[in-house]
Amino acid sequence: MLKQKIILLVLGFALASTTLADTFDDAVAVYLKGFDHCTEAKDALTSGDLNGANRALKQYDAIKAEAVGLNNTILSTNKRGMDSNLKFCERVAKDIEIEIGTPILNKAISACDQAREQLKAKQPELAKASYDQFVSLKEEALSTAPRLTDLFSTRNQISRCERLEKKIIGFSQKQEALSLSIDTVVEESESYNSVCQNALQGLNATPEDKRALDEANKALITARQHHRAVMTETLALAELAKTPDRPEKISTDKQLAAGDRCMASLKQRIDASEASLEQAQQELNEYDNALKKGIAQCESVKQQTAADISQESYANARAQYESALESRNTVRTALSNSTYYQNQKRSQKARSIDSKLGKLNTCLESARSHVSTLFAALPLKPMAANTAQQSNIKQTGGVPPKKISGSIRMLDTTPEFIVAYMVDGSKPDDNLEVVIDSSGFDHPVYFVGNGDTFRIKSKDFATHRISAINDLMDFSENLARVQSRQTRTAKVTWPSNTLVQLRSDRGDVVPSYIANIESSQHQLIMFDFGSDSVTFELDNPNEAAVGYLLIPNFDPLEIRISEGEIKSLALSRDRQPLGSVLLKGL
Repeated sequence: MLKQKIILLVLGFALASTTLADTFDDAVAVYLKGFDHCTEAKDALTSGDLNGANRALKQYDAIKAEAVGLNNTILSTNKRGMDSNLKFCERVAKDIEIEIGTPILNKAISACDQAREQLKAKQPELAKASYDQFVSLKEEALSTAPRLTDLFSTRNQISRCERLEKKIIGFSQKQEALSLSIDTVVEESESYNSVCQNALQGLNATPEDKRALDEANKALITARQHHRAVMTETLALAELAKTPDRPEKISTDKQLAAGDRCMASLKQRIDASEASLEQAQQELNEYDNALKKGIAQCESVKQQTAADISQESYANARAQYESALESRNTVRTALSNSTYYQNQKRSQKARSIDSKLGKLNTCLESARSHVSTLFAALPLKPMAANTAQQSNIKQTGGVPPKKISGSIRMLDTTPEFIVAYMVDGSKPDDNLEVVIDSSGFDHPVYFVGNGDTFRIKSKDFATHRISAINDLMDFSENLARVQSRQTRTAKVTWPSNTLVQLRSDRGDVVPSYIANIESSQHQLIMFDFGSDSVTFELDNPNEAAVGYLLIPNFDPLEIRISEGEIKSLALSRDRQPLGSVLLKGL
């Protein structure tokens, strides 16, 4: 009997564990539907549609509540990117809340400013009425948007206004008036320094951000206003000058001195940021123009027909294609390193660049095949080695070389890179992470081992379907569907010692490559722009007997060479020689 109870208890626990796992997956699936509304809310807020943003956020909250009802552990896990999704949407909700509450708070601050001016004009009754209006509007603003108090500027403004009540009450007494003036000197000197310090800190954190620069310029004006407010309180300054050891005097002098130093640094930082921002904007214009030129070059290649091809016209078409490809790669690399571009993804200029990058990428895909068609149609093509040629130099009995020197010459278009390695029994690091953003992957080529699992991470706001493709092997596989700000895993299923292209289903994304190699060491060979040849040296410390050259859109080339041996091998595409490599075992 006891044994039966134990069996039933174990079965119940296993069933409960399975059910919990199922509800977790169901809850995440429901939540991701709501996440689309969250990103919609972010886009609407960015475009100035506050009502649309609020509607989308309410839809997100409703679906999120439904998901939590299925399994509330999604709120406290980092599985399937839930922690980053929740944090992202929390920031969106906070931004919308602040955007709604700010106009009400601005009215409250205006009432406070009016009360301060009325108090200076010796109208305490009017000042009291304006201050009461401030209190009412402040409470309404904070009730509507409690997280307004997360902002330093908001806390500073509210605190400054709340201190005004005491000044209003004691204004009728002359001594209190002097005390009011001294308090104003102390408060305004503190504000002079703190406003400047916060602006300097913000600008140092994001020096090429247009919004941060605008805020810094506004802070510069505000800080000067606080300084002028100190200097206008002549009675208080005269009183403080009589008592240099008074705490208010010491505090005021300290704040003014620190503020003066900060203002000098802030002005220098603003000047430097404006210059940097101007340069960054000029660079974006240059990238935009380079892509425009690349598109024109690429389109001109496709205008050349195979029927009237000549060596001269082929050379021109090839040069135009390679120039357009170089422009694409140069701009893509520059954009991935441009903080200004990343911060301005929603700007008109950035959208123009992304559009041209996608158009050029699509054009290059078709132009590459067209250039190969033109090469095949040449009446007289340059000769390439199509069999291995062995020299008469004395060999050392088939001993693998410790190093291999090589010279590569291409007849058709030069590839973006060539991967060279020796099969030494090792494999690449198995912790690969492929990162994709709105314009492409973070590296031109990645390396994996046979059967490895790797991660694909999205830093974009769009969904990507990532595929691995090699047309020459007739290989195509969908690796993963990656949603905004999420990570998915994929497995290496293509053959060892081959190269596949990584593509997104979004046509504006520059593709990459991933190589399945049997070595932890490899060499990436790059051609100089405009050159059809390149030399290299490949170390072979483990004296491996076999190596490979992997080239995008080419057949893999196996290397077998002995110490002291010289070989000339053909580089082919679908068994058609399109270049050669001369190897020497050292």
